[in-house]
Amino acid sequence: MSKTSGNVKVTIKWFISDKKTYGPVEIGVLRPGREYESVEVGSPIEILLNVIEKSTKSREGDYFEVTVEAPGIIEVMGESPKYRSQRMLFPRPARLVRVGILRSERIGSLPSVSGDYIVFKRDDLEWYEEGEEVYVYEGSLQASEDVVLVYIETALGPRILIPPGREKFLRDALSHTLSSAE
Repeated sequence: MSKTSGNVKVTIKWFISDKKTYGPVEIGVLRPGREYESVEVGSPIEILLNVIEKSTKSREGDYFEVTVEAPGIIEVMGESPKYRSQRMLFPRPARLVRVGILRSERIGSLPSVSGDYIVFKRDDLEWYEEGEEVYVYEGSLQASEDVVLVYIETALGPRILIPPGREKFLRDALSHTLSSAE
């Protein structure tokens, strides 16, 4: 961490929590709120900590992310003054591109099952494109009983999510499929 003083670009992005539905799935998302940019003079880390402290007292949204940039350093830190920590959907706020859903009836027809893994192609998923600017980070995930897997594609990469309570279903389906294949 740099302790040098100088011009530091500061960006604060605010987000508001919401829920969106993609077919049989409801996902907790973040909608962009206000964004501020400024140039401060001082140590990047001290500026970052000061901005976090001041912004935490603000009520402009549910979650914010502060980025400080100076020569040789970029630091990013997020905070949630009103946003309660929930299930991690993605390691940091990432713009959602599309949502893929694997339903239980597709598991038996998948071309390959190997060991304890289901092998599927993206074509095996039911896709829902995201046309708005929304982000995934921490949030809720609700799905109808026939959904066993949710695949989210973001601007920062993909992630597979298992809806709550589906782990046992997947284990049972795999055990049945593997024992019938032997």
